[in-house]
Amino acid sequence: MDSVLALVLTYDARTALEECLRSISAQTTPVNEILVIDNASPEPVDDIVSAFPAARLLRSPENDGPAGGYAKGLAEFRKSHHAWVWIMDDDCRPELEALSRMREFSRNRNGDHPGVTLADVRTADTGDRLSGIGWWGALIPHEIVEAVGVPNSELFWWTEDTEYLQWRIPEAGYPVDICPGALVHVNRTRANAEKPAWKYYYEARNQVHHRLRVQRTDRRPMPRHLKVRVRAWRAIRSVSKLASRAAFVDRTDRGVKLSMVGRGAIDGLRGRLGKTVAADSADRPRSAHPTDQLP
Repeated sequence: MDSVLALVLTYDARTALEECLRSISAQTTPVNEILVIDNASPEPVDDIVSAFPAARLLRSPENDGPAGGYAKGLAEFRKSHHAWVWIMDDDCRPELEALSRMREFSRNRNGDHPGVTLADVRTADTGDRLSGIGWWGALIPHEIVEAVGVPNSELFWWTEDTEYLQWRIPEAGYPVDICPGALVHVNRTRANAEKPAWKYYYEARNQVHHRLRVQRTDRRPMPRHLKVRVRAWRAIRSVSKLASRAAFVDRTDRGVKLSMVGRGAIDGLRGRLGKTVAADSADRPRSAHPTDQLP
């Protein structure tokens, strides 16, 4: 059993999705199946998915955000016979040998011990390397998903990848490594665009929740960055940066955005998760689905 399921999450990005599926289908080491999770796009993507013989579609009745979408996709993978899942957003374009190199790297680096292999991620427009960790071509063996479960769907948007790939999986004892030369290009054209108010809420809430309620460990000696005072300081710093951006960088709805930062921080302290604030796609381009990362 050595088959690979490619998992793609999409929302309102038909052109980007088609390009992503074309790149996956052209891999020198072919995937065995492609599962597309459509997060209730306003315009369905059935026609695009059906054009790729290896692909099948699961459409959610409502937008569950990246957290809910990837949780649903990984739950499907967990029930499947596939040995690996290759996860990516719909704005990812893996180069032709990306999967082949990642599979070889995983075999040579981890041997019989399962581990997560990440792609060498570059921006599509400049070719700059992205240093964050996200849903940009992460290759995960079945054993790890069986052991740690699926992403926390209650996070809805922001930090669900951080909690899963940077915290839960390493805390369970599985290595997470980047494969040099396994290139995946990602559209980051909106990195400096204004955030809508709802994103300020989830970003503040989930960062506070992650720092103060998730990042707990019994490891001794305790690493400095996991001590309570350090985690609290980082949560305060993250919220302060968001508030500064809302007040001094963005040009619209400053009062609303500042209010959302405060509300999100309070809900993060309380552990109030779920889809508590309505989201929209007014700020998103039609041809891409940018992924934000926890700093």
